[in-house]
Amino acid sequence: MSNGTGKVVWEQDYLPFGEDLHKPGTSVVDFEVETRYKFTGQRQVIGIGLYYYGARYYDSETGRFITEDVYRGNLINPLSQNLYIYVLQNPLKYVDPSGYMANLTAGTGGTTSELTDRDIERLKEIVNNDDRLTAEEKQDLNNTFSNIN
Repeated sequence: MSNGTGKVVWEQDYLPFGEDLHKPGTSVVDFEVETRYKFTGQRQVIGIGLYYYGARYYDSETGRFITEDVYRGNLINPLSQNLYIYVLQNPLKYVDPSGYMANLTAGTGGTTSELTDRDIERLKEIVNNDDRLTAEEKQDLNNTFSNIN
């Protein structure tokens, strides 16, 4: 993380599924900097060590979400039917900014997944009926889903 002048004020390395990889002597830390937003830009809940992904909480030690996904997956991609899995077990290729589905990381190429139009409509329905999300969050997620195919 850098400040307004471009000076690095905080940095952190991670293992593929998000565990902190602390190397003594390599971290530049300014304790005035709020470091709750960490792995993949998600907020880490201090005290319990879980990351909050909007729809659910993620445990980087196990590489799994701690609650079921409301999206039940599809038969074309069997990994998508594991309701606790993080980014289809491929954190080098995918990210999951919402806790609802894996998206390609920048520069990986290919398609985001084998989602059908019906799957995408179901995801939109789930998001739109989730009372925990703000209208802006719902709109952002719906825009993301619309750009998949």
